[in-house]
Amino acid sequence: MEGDPHLPQSSGDRGLASGFVDQILDSLPLGVLVLSLDGRVVELNATCEVLLGVRRVEALEEPLRALFPAPFASLLEGHVLGALRGAPLEDAEVDPGEAPGLRVPIGVGAAPLADAAGGLGGVLLLFRDLSLSRQVSRLRQLDRMRQEFVHRVSHELKTPITGFLGVLDLLMQGSAAWPEADRSLLSMAHSSALRLRALVEDILSLVRLESGAATLSVEALRFAEVVSEAVSGLRVPPELRIDRDFDADLTVVADRAKLGEVLTNLVSNAVKYSPRGGTVTVRARRDGEGWRIEVEDQGVGIPSEELPRLFTKFYRAERPEIAGIDGTGLGLAICRHLVELHGGRIEAASARGGLTSPTARSSVD
Repeated sequence: MEGDPHLPQSSGDRGLASGFVDQILDSLPLGVLVLSLDGRVVELNATCEVLLGVRRVEALEEPLRALFPAPFASLLEGHVLGALRGAPLEDAEVDPGEAPGLRVPIGVGAAPLADAAGGLGGVLLLFRDLSLSRQVSRLRQLDRMRQEFVHRVSHELKTPITGFLGVLDLLMQGSAAWPEADRSLLSMAHSSALRLRALVEDILSLVRLESGAATLSVEALRFAEVVSEAVSGLRVPPELRIDRDFDADLTVVADRAKLGEVLTNLVSNAVKYSPRGGTVTVRARRDGEGWRIEVEDQGVGIPSEELPRLFTKFYRAERPEIAGIDGTGLGLAICRHLVELHGGRIEAASARGGLTSPTARSSVD
């Protein structure tokens, strides 16, 4: 009877397979140490040598207490006994200093090994480098702390800003008889307070999006209605025209408030950078399984090398022709998060005398 062609058939084949297994063991990112039933080391891989600071040639056939100091050896022996009694594989963390040669924090676990007959043949000790996972955990903790700090500070700022704006609004209503210089200063204070409120609101929106706290409530929407709602809240100069290039009955599936926020930010941005007498065009059409939405203006355009940074936080192009245009630098970053929350993507293309933004696709499901 012929043997399985996928298994080694000769001693040469078995030797080749054994060498292949050794290569696999040495390439594992986990430290592997194998103990016989009498507690002696019968195998360990290269990662184990690096993590534990032991050499394979010196460790083979040695018991754990001959390789490691009593506290660390006792911990390993405890895991070995647990594996022999059928305990589940669980990590125990060991920090540098608890064992000579240990340079990074490690996780230690143990599992029983079966022999060729299916009986108990030994114990497998696994060692995992915890330094990277701890760094990632620390970075996540720091990021949560940053988000909580920004959220708390922003909330604390909202109340006094709202009160300050209320006082300024009352003063402006009664400032008709004031000297021109006083009314000018009042107007500047009011504009500054509005910009500060916009910044705080944008920061709060971005913190919610970055923290993953934002959720979607999708429904079928008439796109024309969402555009009208977005445009109605903007200050559009009378000499600027906003064209709508989409079917009046186009229906999209999206979160109404969040799609409205995307359109408000994009159209507002296009209006700010459009020349006097220019046109802003809102386009939309079905695009395969989703939709493609574009907002195009006739502004000064953006150099191609700056386009990749357009949707990053606090990005503002530093060019004299747009230096005086107000903005928080967060609107397009918020748009990117909102579009990605819908499962789409956003990008920009710019030609001389015009900016097209964005290309957004959202699934029908």
